[in-house]
Amino acid sequence: MALKYAIEVKGVTQLMMMKADVLSRFDQLKIATYYEYRGKKIDHLPYSIEPDDLKPIYKKMNAWQEDLIQTTSVDQIPKALQ
Repeated sequence: MALKYAIEVKGVTQLMMMKADVLSRFDQLKIATYYEYRGKKIDHLPYSIEPDDLKPIYKKMNAWQEDLIQTTSVDQIPKALQ
Protein backbone atom coordinates (compact mmCIF):
# COMPACT_ATOMS: atom_id res chain seq x y z
CA MET A 1 0.00 0.00 0.00
CA ALA A 2 2.83 2.41 0.79
CA LEU A 3 4.49 1.54 -2.53
CA LYS A 4 1.23 2.11 -4.41
CA TYR A 5 0.92 5.54 -2.77
CA ALA A 6 4.52 6.47 -3.61
CA ILE A 7 3.95 5.48 -7.25
CA GLU A 8 0.82 7.63 -7.47
CA VAL A 9 2.43 10.67 -5.84
CA LYS A 10 5.77 10.52 -7.67
CA GLY A 11 4.52 9.42 -11.10
CA VAL A 12 6.74 6.35 -11.23
CA THR A 13 6.73 4.56 -14.59
CA GLN A 14 9.18 1.73 -13.83
CA LEU A 15 10.14 -0.22 -10.72
CA MET A 16 13.16 -2.30 -9.80
CA MET A 17 12.75 -4.84 -7.01
CA MET A 18 15.85 -5.36 -4.93
CA LYS A 19 16.72 -7.90 -2.24
CA ALA A 20 14.25 -10.59 -3.38
CA ASP A 21 16.89 -13.12 -2.35
CA VAL A 22 16.20 -12.46 1.34
CA LEU A 23 12.61 -13.69 0.80
CA SER A 24 13.75 -17.08 -0.49
CA ARG A 25 12.89 -20.10 1.59
CA PHE A 26 9.73 -18.66 3.20
CA ASP A 27 6.66 -20.86 2.74
CA GLN A 28 4.36 -17.89 2.17
CA LEU A 29 4.60 -14.12 1.93
CA LYS A 30 2.00 -11.77 3.36
CA ILE A 31 1.40 -8.73 1.13
CA ALA A 32 -0.68 -5.82 2.41
CA THR A 33 -3.28 -5.14 -0.28
CA TYR A 34 -5.82 -3.09 1.68
CA TYR A 35 -6.26 -1.38 4.99
CA GLU A 36 -9.13 -1.44 7.41
CA TYR A 37 -9.52 2.16 8.49
CA ARG A 38 -12.17 3.12 11.02
CA GLY A 39 -14.21 0.06 10.11
CA LYS A 40 -13.98 0.50 6.32
CA LYS A 41 -11.85 -1.34 3.76
CA ILE A 42 -9.72 1.14 1.80
CA ASP A 43 -7.06 0.75 -0.91
CA HIS A 44 -5.08 3.91 -0.18
CA LEU A 45 -3.21 5.52 2.67
CA PRO A 46 -5.42 7.95 4.58
CA TYR A 47 -4.22 11.54 4.86
CA SER A 48 -3.98 11.38 8.65
CA ILE A 49 -2.78 8.03 9.91
CA GLU A 50 -3.64 7.08 13.47
CA PRO A 51 -2.01 3.70 14.22
CA ASP A 52 -4.97 2.51 16.30
CA ASP A 53 -7.37 3.20 13.39
CA LEU A 54 -5.34 1.48 10.65
CA LYS A 55 -5.03 -2.29 10.22
CA PRO A 56 -3.37 -3.91 7.16
CA ILE A 57 -5.30 -6.64 5.33
CA TYR A 58 -2.91 -9.21 3.92
CA LYS A 59 -3.03 -11.47 0.88
CA LYS A 60 -0.98 -14.65 1.30
CA MET A 61 1.13 -15.65 -1.69
CA ASN A 62 3.30 -18.69 -2.26
CA ALA A 63 6.99 -18.00 -1.90
CA TRP A 64 9.89 -19.69 -3.69
CA GLN A 65 12.58 -22.00 -2.42
CA GLU A 66 15.24 -21.31 -5.06
CA ASP A 67 18.45 -19.52 -4.12
CA LEU A 68 18.59 -16.31 -6.17
CA ILE A 69 22.19 -15.33 -5.47
CA GLN A 70 23.50 -16.63 -8.80
CA THR A 71 20.56 -15.32 -10.87
CA THR A 72 21.83 -13.38 -13.88
CA SER A 73 18.83 -13.24 -16.23
CA VAL A 74 15.06 -12.82 -16.10
CA ASP A 75 14.41 -16.37 -17.34
CA GLN A 76 16.08 -17.72 -14.16
CA ILE A 77 13.61 -15.99 -11.84
CA PRO A 78 11.24 -18.47 -10.12
CA LYS A 79 7.61 -18.34 -11.31
CA ALA A 80 6.35 -17.52 -7.80
CA LEU A 81 8.52 -14.38 -7.76
CA GLN A 82 7.50 -13.33 -11.26
